[in-house]
Amino acid sequence: MASAPKYPLVESVDFSLMGHSEPKNSKGGAGIPIVYSSRTKTDRSSMVFQLVKPDPVLMDDTATPRARDEALAKLPYVRTNFHLQSDPKFDVRDGKFTVYIAIPPNLVDEMRRLDEANIAEVTANSKAWFKRNLSADLIRENYNNIVQRYPSSPEVAESDKVDCVRVKVIQDKTEIYVQNGTRFKSFHKGDIHDLRRNSRIVPVFQDNGIYFRSTESGGQLFATRILVLHGDADTREMQMDMDVDIEIEDNFDPQTVAAAPPVVPVHDPSISTQTVVNFAPTGPNKYAEYQGPAVVF
Repeated sequence: MASAPKYPLVESVDFSLMGHSEPKNSKGGAGIPIVYSSRTKTDRSSMVFQLVKPDPVLMDDTATPRARDEALAKLPYVRTNFHLQSDPKFDVRDGKFTVYIAIPPNLVDEMRRLDEANIAEVTANSKAWFKRNLSADLIRENYNNIVQRYPSSPEVAESDKVDCVRVKVIQDKTEIYVQNGTRFKSFHKGDIHDLRRNSRIVPVFQDNGIYFRSTESGGQLFATRILVLHGDADTREMQMDMDVDIEIEDNFDPQTVAAAPPVVPVHDPSISTQTVVNFAPTGPNKYAEYQGPAVVF
C-alpha cells in the first residue's frame, strides 16, 4: 500500500503565498554577479511539489502494451540531450545541468502560475528592492520564464516546438530512479546520464526563488527527484514520499536486466527518428548511446 504523498501536486499549490526575502548578492556561473531572492515567507517544504502522479498501470507487470503506452503519453518527458554536448541547449556548470522538460497541455497553465506569481512579487517589491517603481509589463519583458516554447530557435517552426519547463538538475543532489525492464514496479538508482532525450519522467520540483541580473530576471526550479519510466533483480520494498508504490534496489546489476518489449512510439514532430531509451549499458563506454534492445518512447 502506497504511503500518503509528501509533496502536493502542482495544481494544489498557491504560488502567490510564497513570498520572498530582500534580494542578496551572490555569484552566478562563470563569475557572473547575480542578485538572488530566496523564498522565506512559507515553510521550505511547501516550495516542493510533484508535477504529475503517474497512472498505476505503469507499475503493473500485467498491463497491456497499449494501456502502458497511453499512460506514458500523458507524462512529461526530457527534451534536452544531456549525454550529448552538441545539444544546442546543453548547459552545465559545477555539475548543474539546465534541462528542458516537456509538459502535458493540462499542466502548462498550472506552471505559468509560478511565472506570474514571480512577476507580481517583483512588481510589488520593486520600490523596496530597486528604489524605483517598475511596471509589470517592464518586468515581464525582461523576465526569463520557467515555462517556454522549446526549441527557442526562430529557425524551428512553431508547430515543431513544445511547451517545456526550464529546470536545474544537479549531479549527486537530484535523486534519479530508473524503471527496470520486466518488473515495472522495480526501480534502481540512476544518474544524469539516464535522462535521455524523450525519456518519460515523473519529476518533483523545488522552487528556488528568483534571480536578477543586469539584463534579466527569472524563476528558478530545481529537480529534487525524478523517476525515469521505461524500463530485474532482487529488490526491497520502499515507501516513497511521492505517492507512488514502487521498489528500490540496493545492489543493481545492469547485466541481470532483461529488456522490455517495445511499445508503440509517441510521435514527436520535431525529430525525424525515434529515440532509443534504455537502462545504462555496462562496459568502459557505459554512457555512450545504447543501440541494443530497448523501449522506444
